[in-house]
Amino acid sequence: MTARAQGTDAHEVRPTDLPALVSFDEEVFENHAYTRERLARPDDVPGPLAAAIEDWLGLGRRTWIDMRGRQIDGIATARALTRHVWLLDTLIDASAGAADSGVLAALLRKAHEAARDDEVTHVLLRTRLGSPALTAALHQGYKQVLAESVWRGRLRSGASAGSNVVVRRAEERDDMARFHLFNQMLPLDAREAMALTLEEWLATRERRWLQRGGLEWVAVADDRVVGALQLSSSRSSPQLDIVVSGGRDDAADALLEQAAQVLGERRGTRLVLAVASSGGGAERALGQRGLERRDEFGLLCLRLARPVRAAQRASAGLVVPTRG
Repeated sequence: MTARAQGTDAHEVRPTDLPALVSFDEEVFENHAYTRERLARPDDVPGPLAAAIEDWLGLGRRTWIDMRGRQIDGIATARALTRHVWLLDTLIDASAGAADSGVLAALLRKAHEAARDDEVTHVLLRTRLGSPALTAALHQGYKQVLAESVWRGRLRSGASAGSNVVVRRAEERDDMARFHLFNQMLPLDAREAMALTLEEWLATRERRWLQRGGLEWVAVADDRVVGALQLSSSRSSPQLDIVVSGGRDDAADALLEQAAQVLGERRGTRLVLAVASSGGGAERALGQRGLERRDEFGLLCLRLARPVRAAQRASAGLVVPTRG
C-alpha cells in the first residue's frame, strides 16, 4: 500500500463533519462491503449520514471517514452483530486515485483501533474475491475464513434420488452438530480466526437476512448432521444458505427439495439467491435445480482476542515401587 498523502485525516465521524457527510450522501461510489441481505439487493447500501446519526445516538453502528481537507475520500461503517462482534457494512474508497491509494487501509486501521478500544473480539468483512478491499484487509491482519459462491435463478422442484438422508427442522440441540459441520470446511488457521468454540460460532453468525419467520433445516444420515439449510421469509426475493459435508450430494438435494416445496407454496416469484459455502458438496445440486453461479465472495475475520493454547503436562516417567 502506498503511504497516505499529506493533509489526509482518517477518524471517527464528528458532528463537525456534517456538511461533508451531507454532500457525500448524494454521491454514488462502489461499496466493497457486503452483508448477507445486500447480496440479494446490491444497491441497498446504508447512507453515510444516517449511519453517522446512528453512531452519535449509540444505536449499535460505528462510522469512520477519511478526509483530505474538507473532502471525504472514503467511509467505513460497522454494525454490531453482538456485544463483541462487528460486521463492516460500508467500505468505500472515493479518492478517485489509484487502487492502492491507502484509503481502504486507513479506514480498516481506524475500525481496528475502535474495535480494540471497545473490547470487540471479531470484526467481519464480506467482499468480492479479487477486490482491492480483500487485499487491503489481508494486509491489515484479516484472515479469509470462507469462500462463498452466490447462485441465482428459480429453484426447481424434482424427485430426489433415494438415500438414507432425513430432513427435519433444526432445533437448538443441533447447534453443536452444525458447529462441527462448519468446522469441517475450514483449515485450522481459519477456525482460529473465526470460531474455536460453539459460543464464538453463534456470536459471529449473521441472522438479520433471515428476517422474522425464517426457516432452518438439517439433513441427518446415520444419526449425524451432514447438511444444513436456512431460508429467508422474504416473498419477493427469497434467500437461502446451504452447507453440506463434502461428497454428500444427496443431503444437498434433499435440503433443496425441502426449500423448493416451501417456495412453491408461496405466491409470487420464486427467484432465489443461494449462498453455498466453500468445502461443501452443494454446487452440483444447485446447478441441477436451475440455479446459476454468479459471484464469488470472501468472508474475512479480524480476530482481536487471541486464542490461549493450554499447556500440556508431560509425565515425569517416575516408577513407583509396590510391595508384592
